[in-house]
Order: sequence, then C-alpha cells, then structure tokens
Amino acid sequence: MDTTAIGIFICTKRKELNLTQEDFAEKVGVTRETVSKWERGKFKDMKEEKVEAIAKVLGVSILEIRTGKEMPELTEDDRARLDEVMKDLASVEDSSLISAEIGFCAYGLSMSAFAMGWMANFPNNRFLPFVCYPLCIFGFAFMFFGRRVVKKIEVKLAKKRSGKKEQ
Repeated sequence: MDTTAIGIFICTKRKELNLTQEDFAEKVGVTRETVSKWERGKFKDMKEEKVEAIAKVLGVSILEIRTGKEMPELTEDDRARLDEVMKDLASVEDSSLISAEIGFCAYGLSMSAFAMGWMANFPNNRFLPFVCYPLCIFGFAFMFFGRRVVKKIEVKLAKKRSGKKEQ
C-alpha cells in the first residue's frame, strides 16, 4: 500500500471539494491531526469504516482510496458495485482469524511435542527437565491462550457487524 499516493489523493480530492482539514475531519469523524497524517502518508493502515467514510465524503470508490488513484472511467453504478466487492474483501480478513487460531494451536502443540521428544532422547540428563517441562507448559499455554485471543477478536468483530446492520 502506497500511503504517500493515498495521502496525496485524499488531499487533492478534499481541496477539489473546497473542504478544510477541519471540515473534512468533522464529516469523516476524526480529528484534524488524523487527516493531516493521512494526507502526509504517515499511517500504517486505516480502519475499514474510515475508508468508507472518506470515500463517501469525497465521492469516490473505496478502491480509489485504497490505491490512491482516481478512476474517472467508473460510473456511479460501477463505484457502488466496486464498493460492495471491497467490503466483501475486507470481510475475508475475518477468515484469517481461523488461520491464526490454527497457527497458535500448531505452534503450541509442536513446541510441547518437541520438548517431550527431547526429554525422551536424553532420559539421563538432569538439566533437561528444567528446560523441557517449562517449554512444554508454555507450549500448551500458548495454544490455549492463543485460541482465547482469537475468540475475543471474533466476538468483537461480530458485535461490530451487528452494530452496523442495526444502523
């Protein structure tokens, strides 16, 4: 993502609409400082709802915001369809939570298995239990708490979605 291009695009479109940073910030629901950061490209990522708000205020598509490039060949219908596709793609991020959960479990399980295997290969070593038992416990804890973190994120996303549908 080219944040500089996105920032220039937002700034250009805002100025075309004769909006000050303060006016634009108010319409989008952020501070003037946040708008300034966006326009200077000093951000890592924007929340999807902010991208949608920016697109609505500037009268462009979400894709145009995400790429920082104007697409004058798009009709209003094209923009609407494109925005729906972009929203669907944003929901794909939710499926990556499942991957994260599987990753946490696999990592924790492999760490525990490694520790147990290491102990089995060196049964007479007095030092290994001090390393392997904590490693094994940490592996299972990582697996358990990793799943809890993913579940909490899923709950927050579900609440966020249900809140959007009600409004």
